[in-house]
Amino acid sequence: MKKLIVNADDLGLTEGVTNGIIHAAANGIVTSTSAMMNHATTSADITRARETCPQMGFGVHLVLTEGRPLLAPEAVPGLVNENGLFYKFNRERERIARLDLGQVRAEWSTQIESFLGLGFQPDHLDSHHHISYHHPDLFKILLELAREYHLPIRYPPPECIEILGKDAIDGWLGEYGVTAPSSCLTEYYGYNGEISSEYLLSIIKLMTDGVHELMCHPGFADQELINSSSYNSPRELELKVLTSPEVSGWIRDHGIELIPFLKM
Repeated sequence: MKKLIVNADDLGLTEGVTNGIIHAAANGIVTSTSAMMNHATTSADITRARETCPQMGFGVHLVLTEGRPLLAPEAVPGLVNENGLFYKFNRERERIARLDLGQVRAEWSTQIESFLGLGFQPDHLDSHHHISYHHPDLFKILLELAREYHLPIRYPPPECIEILGKDAIDGWLGEYGVTAPSSCLTEYYGYNGEISSEYLLSIIKLMTDGVHELMCHPGFADQELINSSSYNSPRELELKVLTSPEVSGWIRDHGIELIPFLKM
């Protein structure tokens, strides 16, 4: 039996991104999303998305490389620049071995608690820019939080398996008692220019039996997104493919069950 979680990252990043995710869940194959709790509108965005797409799962997209922390900058001075902003991904990756792990754990715990403040439980954890998978110490914090809050996590994407090591990953998952899908399919991420129904189906066709996650980034490229992210117009191409009848029809005809993390 093949089961596929189609998770749309970045709920709350901008209004256009949130609207695109909702559209992809209501009219396409998206079954799950992960929310960036350090944005002012995210709580309202989650409420709106739940009302429109009650079948969709909601996780926490732990942030360390975009925007502001939820904790005061003076509480996490090792995580922010002189303007109180998280360092961008490339800079953070350079600093990763020197991060104050206590501050990271405190901030990520606060982001999870912010979600819980909405009155319901998230169904998984993952992280923006996969930052939690770029160093063993950060991965162990992710596992600690997943165990504490009784949540599954995203399995490390292929480029991070090279960093952490597959045997180590599987050993740590067992040690911490945390579950994850068998894999995270990231090849659909559109920087390589391969955003089409044919390309997406070529990825899905390689799935083995079990539960797998397809990471995606649908959205409408509003001005805020264009100003803040280099990954903007490809989100609209992703959205078009994720709502394609060709894609949903092929998945249905081949007996692949689309599920959120909760039904893993």
